[in-house]
Amino acid sequence: MYRADAQRQLVYFCPPHTSSESDQANEKIYVEALLDQLGPVSAEEAEKSGVLSVMFDAARGLLAPAGRRGAAGGTGPRRYRVKAPRSAPPPEVLRIAEEMMTIGRAGLGRSLSDRPVAAELTRLAERGLELLGDCHQPELRGAFEIELGKALSSVNRGNDIVGLERAIGLLLRGAQRISRRKEPARWAAVRYELARAYGQRYTGDVHANQNLAIRHLRTVLEEAGHELKRETWARVRSELAKVLIDQGTQSAPGQIEEAIGLLEPVVARLDPARYKDLWCDAQSHLAGAYNVRQQGDPAVNSEHVVRLYEELNTFESEELDPEQWANTQARLAVSLSRRMRGDRRENSLRAREHLLRALAVYERVGDRAEASSTYDKLAIVAGKLGEYEEEIRCHEAALADRPRINAPHLWARSMSKLGWARLGQAERGEADDPAATARRGLAHIEDALAAYEGLPTGFELGFQLISLADACRLCRTLDPSREDELRERELSALREAMGRANGRWDLMAWAAEKLGHALAERGDWCAAADAYQRAVEADEQLFRVCLVTSSRESRLNTAGDLHQRAAYALARGGRPEEALLCLERGRTRSFNLVLSPDHDQLQQLARAEPEVHAGYVRAAETVHALEARNRELGRGGEPADGGREIDSAEYELGGPLDEARAELAAALARVREVPGMASFLREATRADILGAARPGEPLCYIATTNAGSIALIVRHETDPGARVEAVESTLTAADARVLADAFARTVRERGGELRELLPRLGKELVGPVAEALGSATAVVVVACGPTAHLPLHAAHLPSTNEPLLATCAVAYAPSARLLLAARRRAAAPQPEPFLVAASTPGQDGGLLAAEEAETLRRLFAAGESRDPTGSPSGKEGSCTSGDLLGALRGGTHVHLACHGAYDPADPLASRLDLGGERLTLADLLNTRPRPLERARLVTLSACDTGLVDPRLPDEAIGLPTGILLAGGAGVVCTRWKTNDTAAVLLMIAFYRRLLGHGITQPSYGSPSGAIESRPYDDPPGGPESPGPALRAAQLWLRSVTVPELLGQDWLPAEIRRRLMSPRVPLRPFQHPYLWAPFSLVGA
Repeated sequence: MYRADAQRQLVYFCPPHTSSESDQANEKIYVEALLDQLGPVSAEEAEKSGVLSVMFDAARGLLAPAGRRGAAGGTGPRRYRVKAPRSAPPPEVLRIAEEMMTIGRAGLGRSLSDRPVAAELTRLAERGLELLGDCHQPELRGAFEIELGKALSSVNRGNDIVGLERAIGLLLRGAQRISRRKEPARWAAVRYELARAYGQRYTGDVHANQNLAIRHLRTVLEEAGHELKRETWARVRSELAKVLIDQGTQSAPGQIEEAIGLLEPVVARLDPARYKDLWCDAQSHLAGAYNVRQQGDPAVNSEHVVRLYEELNTFESEELDPEQWANTQARLAVSLSRRMRGDRRENSLRAREHLLRALAVYERVGDRAEASSTYDKLAIVAGKLGEYEEEIRCHEAALADRPRINAPHLWARSMSKLGWARLGQAERGEADDPAATARRGLAHIEDALAAYEGLPTGFELGFQLISLADACRLCRTLDPSREDELRERELSALREAMGRANGRWDLMAWAAEKLGHALAERGDWCAAADAYQRAVEADEQLFRVCLVTSSRESRLNTAGDLHQRAAYALARGGRPEEALLCLERGRTRSFNLVLSPDHDQLQQLARAEPEVHAGYVRAAETVHALEARNRELGRGGEPADGGREIDSAEYELGGPLDEARAELAAALARVREVPGMASFLREATRADILGAARPGEPLCYIATTNAGSIALIVRHETDPGARVEAVESTLTAADARVLADAFARTVRERGGELRELLPRLGKELVGPVAEALGSATAVVVVACGPTAHLPLHAAHLPSTNEPLLATCAVAYAPSARLLLAARRRAAAPQPEPFLVAASTPGQDGGLLAAEEAETLRRLFAAGESRDPTGSPSGKEGSCTSGDLLGALRGGTHVHLACHGAYDPADPLASRLDLGGERLTLADLLNTRPRPLERARLVTLSACDTGLVDPRLPDEAIGLPTGILLAGGAGVVCTRWKTNDTAAVLLMIAFYRRLLGHGITQPSYGSPSGAIESRPYDDPPGGPESPGPALRAAQLWLRSVTVPELLGQDWLPAEIRRRLMSPRVPLRPFQHPYLWAPFSLVGA
């Protein structure tokens, strides 16, 4: 043992039973090694040799008697050898031994209430050893030493360094002395106690201490597991799990799974009424394991933790075991504050109640360590509740009882949180000198980071480095004088954090995304792209383990616009094709889990490999049923029980869903091995995205970030220009959200400001894209982020003052993957047209719905048509949603003229109202066989049917995507509430073009810029595809005059009557509010 400011001393403790020759040999090997190294040997070597390696402060306590005997001074180390003499024991020793056995029969727990018992055992053991003196009674001395080691370990719980080191030394010597063969039970008990002591040891190499504990416990289970009593078996498994959890949290997530595997049999086999303490310990450890678990669904894990602690709470009692009860209150509070389900504020308030109960117990019994930990947790809850002064007070109270020297990692946690509380003060302007307060907060965080150095807390240190980087970023705004210094510190901390991830995808995702942001701010796009790519990879790993809806939504919200930022950086860095793939990977991730193959693909597989086909169908049906239940549980609503029933059901769904998805993945792998099926339901590849562009019809992804917007135009190989072109614009994500909100507001007010907003949209975003499109006659747009809420097709171009639609046909697609699937269905051989037309006349669908449906039936006179509502014109039907879904299955063209409603709080409840029955998005997704398998086109002539979930726009959760997933190839839908007259005219004109009939259409683009009318050509050589047909109908409606309309023999009588009014303007539907809400999604 040594330190720089003291004379070096070394004491070699010789076991009493060894010979002098053995003592000298061991001294030569190990003492000389210590002197040569000027430091302690490793923990493993110390254990093998019997040399005890401790910190100098602890050694000073152990060596005090020797230090008094040797005078200070001299140049070399002082050396001592201690050897016990031999003699007969005093009679009093046997009485003490018997008393210790009586006291210790109940066993020692971990509560302060057990410490008086442990302290009394310590006193008796010390007295017994003192009475033994020089007596040569190795077995009796060994028994006293083992009991003393156990007592010291229990009474100190790791807080007294010297006492714990004595305990380890005594137990180590006892473990080496006991024969596994002759005394298996005692051998196992001592190894267990030794491992327990090592598990508490925070001096020296903590990781090595944990490994020693694990080694001893594994040895007991492997060599004596079948011989152990049930109590010992449970204790050993629980203690091993506890150490694995401690170690796995910091460095090896796989050990958490092993810990769960150890604990679940203990909880299952022990009767809590008979083995209450053992069962409670195992249950508590099991909850702790799920609390830090990296594998499995996060929401399921979170709910499991809450349930385990709530169940534990029913067995523990504040009166009988106050501290263990308080521990459970505190841990339950933490699980509630982290809970993913339910109202966050309510969860936080419940957490505070449990914490205050725990604190009262800790204060009463004098457990300052646990009281400190509870203050720390109360501070976190106060911060979540916005009680910032209380947050700081609680952090300071926690630090008062957390000395850095005893538990540096705990001290560091509190200090870091206090630092952030100070930074919050500065950011909110609550400090007299914000810059000075920010510097103080940053200093706290840097002190916390320094405390982690040398500790085996790799992951925790990684998160602390991210915390430091965030603090530096905030301080740059509050203290501009240190801009350059803080920026470099931020980048350095984030790079180091990424280096410490080592399989922790959450740490990698967080650090890499923040590094990407920081590098993008500097304009270092190549480096930013690399960092973002790492973040995307980590995020996708995290999303894969999300099983239930709440977990998926939480993960998607956390990721935010990560894929768009990454794509923007890749494009700016000269890697546009990688940017394409990145954007595609971020689209409709929830729906990708429930994609179904086309009917023709399944038939092909059934003919080629019937058994593989049957296995896939079974696995797919199981997953589909579970996903349908999953979506139902994840929907909004406040049940009477506060959501506990839903929580329970969703939690129970996680395991079966995980197994079912694994079986489906295996079935898909077998399908892809069949010749010709390699691409069966695979994710979109670079080749797929490039192949989605057709001659004259490019594919265009549009994304916005805080740095600007990017449009990635994918051209067919025969088209002029680059195969992939990146077009930049200045519109930021924040600007796009403001613009989307403005559009939403003005269409609610009947479009008053549309004529001002559409030119702005053209100038800031769409204009540069239109110029790059050149002579393209059509384009398919994948609108990412807030651009999904913008009517891009109607944007007025600065160069022409005309809408983009006047230049080319515009269609939308949720993703390239869904677009390609829709095109495959559209290209399949089509049967004779069969119209399924439904309307709700006299209801919310509008007065003209019946005339609209009847006109369309006449257009389909050569084929067949059906009204699934089964109601005469003008009367309410009585069909059910089952009738509707059944009728939809036969139609090649489905036209639903009805009222529609988009539900932003619960997108799966977005619906169509038909004949008194509601058809929801959930109905379309959950029905099997797919109800629209034959549908070439579905037209939703209803209000708000084209909207998607504003919270997760890249998921495209809305009726159009639901229809594509239900089998439809294309969907015509609306972005806002439509005018019934305009909607009917547009739909009739659209279907006439679609089926090859003629309409009268004005001309465009006169030299003066005025709109001229002329008869449009007769049918352009036959039926048109939906995209060009919809474009023609919208441009016709925009410019048609009243006289032209009155000259059409197909004009419905009610509309003719309305147009005869003298108040109707010449071009009554010229305003974009009337013609622009309609758009095509799919093919």
